[in-house]
Amino acid sequence: MKILVIGSGAFGTALATTLAKKTANVCLWVPNEELKSSIKLTKKNEKYLPGIKLSQNLDVCSNLENISKTANIIMLCLPAQITKPFLEERKHFFSKNATFVLCSKGIDAKSMEVQSDALRSVLPDQNYAILSGPGFADEIAQGLPTALVIAHSDIKNATLLQKLLSTKTLRLYTSVDPLGVQLGGSLKNVIAIGCGISTGLNLGESARISLMIRGFTEICTFAEKLGAQKRTLYGLSGFGDLSLTCNSPKSRNFIMGLNTTMSTFSSDVVSTKPTVEGVKTAEAVLRIAKKLTIEMPVISTISKIINKEIDPKDATEILLSRPLKME
Repeated sequence: MKILVIGSGAFGTALATTLAKKTANVCLWVPNEELKSSIKLTKKNEKYLPGIKLSQNLDVCSNLENISKTANIIMLCLPAQITKPFLEERKHFFSKNATFVLCSKGIDAKSMEVQSDALRSVLPDQNYAILSGPGFADEIAQGLPTALVIAHSDIKNATLLQKLLSTKTLRLYTSVDPLGVQLGGSLKNVIAIGCGISTGLNLGESARISLMIRGFTEICTFAEKLGAQKRTLYGLSGFGDLSLTCNSPKSRNFIMGLNTTMSTFSSDVVSTKPTVEGVKTAEAVLRIAKKLTIEMPVISTISKIINKEIDPKDATEILLSRPLKME
C-alpha cells in the first residue's frame, strides 16, 4: 500500500508524518526543491510546521507524475480554490485505481463546487473519500490525540480507509455522507471568521457563542437543503469542527476575523498566506444561497465585513436589530 500526500503545507505535512509512523510507504510531494532538500536534511518543515520533528520513515518526492501512477491512496491537501485547476493540469498523472482522499475544507468560488464535485468534473470515474473534522495540524504532527471523520458513499470503502489511515493517535470515524462532511467543514470556516470579529470587538463570551450557534443553524439549513444529513452536521465534522475553529487562536479563520477589527486590515488578505478558506467559501455559499432562496444573515454579514462593505461595529447593530423569532 503506497500513500501519496499532495500538499506540503501544515496539514499535508502533519498527515504525512503521522501516517509514516505507521507505514514506510508514505511520500509527501514537495514541488519546491529548496523546501524538499530542507525537509530531507533536517526532517522538519520549518516553513509550515516549525519546530516539529517529522518521521524518519517519511519520504519526500518532487516528481509527481512518476509517484502518482503507483500510489494506491492519494491524499489531496491543497487550498480548495486551486484543487480543480491543479487536477485539470495533471489529470493524466493519476491511476484510475487510486482512491483520492480529499482533505481541503472549502467550496470553489468560481464553480461553486464542493471538493468532490471539483474532482468528479475532472476525473469522473475516480474513487474518492473525504477526510475532515476538528484537528489542528501541529497537534496531529506532534502525536496528540485527534478524532476525524472519513466519509465515503459506500460503508465498506469507508471502513477500509478507516483501518488503513487510523493510527495510535489519529482516530477516524466512518460516515456515508461525504456531502455533509464537506459542507460542515467548509462553512464552519466562515462562522469562525465571525467569531474572531466578535472577539476583536470585545463583545464577550456570550456574544461569540450566540454567533456560533446562530451560524450553525445557517449551516444546517444550507447543508440540508443541498442534501446533507442532519446527523452528520451534529457530529465531529460539523459541530465538532465548528466548536474548535470558533474558539481557538490557532484557527487561521478566527485570526483573520480578529484582524478585520483592526484599523490596518485590508481585504487583500484573500491572497495572503497561509490560506484562509472561509473568505472564498463565504462568497460561494452566498451565491448558492441566493439561487436556492436561503436566508443567511450571519454569513452575509460576515462576508460584507471581509469585503469592507460595512464596518464591524455597524454589523453588530444590524444583526441585533433583526426581528425577534422562535429558535
